[in-house]
Amino acid sequence: MAVCVFFSLSGYLICQSWERDPSTKRFLVRRLLRIMPGLVVAVIFCALVVGPLATGLPLDRYLSSPAVWSFVLDNISLLRPNSALPGVFQTQSIHAVNGSLWTLRYEALMYLLLMGFGMTGALRRWVPFLLAGAVLAATAFHWIDPAHVPLMWRVDLSAGKLAELSASFFAGATLYLFRGRIPLRWAPAVLLIPVMQLLPGTVLLALPYLTITAAQRLCLPMKNDVSYGVYIYAFPVQQLFSRYALAHGLGWLPVLLASTAVTFVLAVLSWILVEKPSLSLKQRGRASLKHACSSA
Repeated sequence: MAVCVFFSLSGYLICQSWERDPSTKRFLVRRLLRIMPGLVVAVIFCALVVGPLATGLPLDRYLSSPAVWSFVLDNISLLRPNSALPGVFQTQSIHAVNGSLWTLRYEALMYLLLMGFGMTGALRRWVPFLLAGAVLAATAFHWIDPAHVPLMWRVDLSAGKLAELSASFFAGATLYLFRGRIPLRWAPAVLLIPVMQLLPGTVLLALPYLTITAAQRLCLPMKNDVSYGVYIYAFPVQQLFSRYALAHGLGWLPVLLASTAVTFVLAVLSWILVEKPSLSLKQRGRASLKHACSSA
């Protein structure tokens, strides 16, 4: 459900970004500057800080393992998910080091799809149809899978995940494209909550509407955005504290409080030291472009 919220917001904001400046080159540069610097640092943090702290192997054996560098390259390249480090979290029920990163390759694919629609001039004409197709595909995967688990985790197939996540992303994009025609109001948004409970398949349309409505109605202006940092650091931090809690017989509440505090600190540092300086390059590039145009 949280991933659906993330992709809904992303679809809305990325579509807004494209419409404001439909330049392929600048669009790609903005997306790279927003995702890659923070991701690179987070992946290296997992490999060289979290891994040595949590591995059951001797440190020299851990650092010399090719699996460590495969972890780094796989996650930075976004080519395939890789959340395993040698000997790390093997005594816990979940062995993954950073289970959140698998979504980023789908996110990058959504960027390329939206850019492709924008380049062909088909953004407004085709997006609703693509959204409908994604919802139908995701619903089909939902019903043919017999496992009785929540919708967002039910399908392990890449095709199923792609259908679900593209439905959320392009639902957000559609809400932006038709923002003058689709009213964002609390009453229908609240009414959709029991609908999602009664008809799980409707979550792919209902949750994006609820998400964007809440974002529009409640969001306060913020100069500092730590959301991405929270997203890429929360999982490994929670895993570290869970490992410590298991070893010392602690309950879930200390883990929750400690991991929340440490994640927030890392997210703030990521924003101040990595993400914000990277994003400032966009502003410099824009200023240089304006200067070149005025000079010409």
